Amino acid sequence: MYASHSRSLLAGILLLSAVACKKDKDNDPTPTTNPTTPTTSATVTVPCAAITANTTWRDIVPGDAADYIVTCEVVVTGNAILTIEPGVTIRFEGTTSGLFTDDNAGLKIVGTAAAPIKLVGKEPVRGSWKGVYFGSNNPSNQLAYATVLHAGGAASAQTGQKGAVQITRETDGRGSITRCTISESDGYGVYISQKANLAQFGNNTITNNAGAAVGISFESLDKLDAASDYLTGNGQPFIDEYDTNQYFGVEIARPMTLAKLNVPYRVAGRIYLKSVLTIQPGVIMEFNTGGQLSTSGFLFERTGSINATGTAAQHIVFRGVQRAAGAWVGIALTTNIATNKLIYCDISDAGSEELYGTYTPDATFKANVGIGSNSAACRATIQNCTFSNSLGWGYVKEGSAAVVTASGNTFANNPSGDVGVY
Repeated sequence: MYASHSRSLLAGILLLSAVACKKDKDNDPTPTTNPTTPTTSATVTVPCAAITANTTWRDIVPGDAADYIVTCEVVVTGNAILTIEPGVTIRFEGTTSGLFTDDNAGLKIVGTAAAPIKLVGKEPVRGSWKGVYFGSNNPSNQLAYATVLHAGGAASAQTGQKGAVQITRETDGRGSITRCTISESDGYGVYISQKANLAQFGNNTITNNAGAAVGISFESLDKLDAASDYLTGNGQPFIDEYDTNQYFGVEIARPMTLAKLNVPYRVAGRIYLKSVLTIQPGVIMEFNTGGQLSTSGFLFERTGSINATGTAAQHIVFRGVQRAAGAWVGIALTTNIATNKLIYCDISDAGSEELYGTYTPDATFKANVGIGSNSAACRATIQNCTFSNSLGWGYVKEGSAAVVTASGNTFANNPSGDVGVY
């Protein structure tokens, strides 16, 4: 009787353990644990040929089996539109396989909350296939309620980057990415070419990718939303703001607002503002060597401003990628505009060189922040900020020409001093 009871008890424990393990596995967010997506006799293998006429792929196989297999680069071209309906599952085979558009063609991949579309690799590992590339300017280029797994197997010929979902043709590229899960890429989750049109972006989960969740140029940063997840499991836990010309930088001629994300914005180079840049409370911006924010344009147009207004609970942070004095250039406030505000900001690690547009007389006036512009009137409000770890001053200002309304600021580890006047 004791042996029978023991066997029953052991069986119960094993059953509970199995249930617990199954529950843990079901909750595991890592797609690499998924089995290969099965096929059936009804699964269609897509021909390796360009799609030149309007085409619709429908949900033809019930359950989780693949409706379609793609084994190569399938390009939608001319004026054709490929529409993929809700519930479709596509299995990609080969590191160069994927879906692409060019010319005026469109690619509409729009599922629903109840019937998402799935695009997965035959092998459930990073880099199993290439990805989805929007290389045309068609408004039909949409990815919504879709799951994209295991892509990033080969780099785009246009961008030179690996990424699961890309807009690849600068001013000729357009796409929308909403309510998607993009995971297990062997590069970026999403990569947006410079000057490409990211028409809509929101409520995405971009996780467990080898690189950053998003690679993007500065002019598109304000398309990123606070509701998306850019952090979980990504090899690079930041938004990778790349700059194709780090020396000359990028000029921004329209108003922009940067939302607080769950990762920092990492800025590659010099940003020249000809309009207002508004930075929301809680934003973290970190700058690579040579990185700078300036309110002057390329030709010293004095029309830009920076409104970085944090709160006591949510400071705005500007810092170097390398947490060392002189890791980046700093912030140059060169205009007489009321929206020049640094309030509840923590600014550190700058002063690598003189600030663009401030016309400091020599290299002794390097600082985290500079206010001035060749004796022209400038102004800024600087309140409740911390200036630290500069290679020179906390901040510098140009004599009586720079009007600074300052209060509640603190300074630490700035070898030249708190405030320099030139």
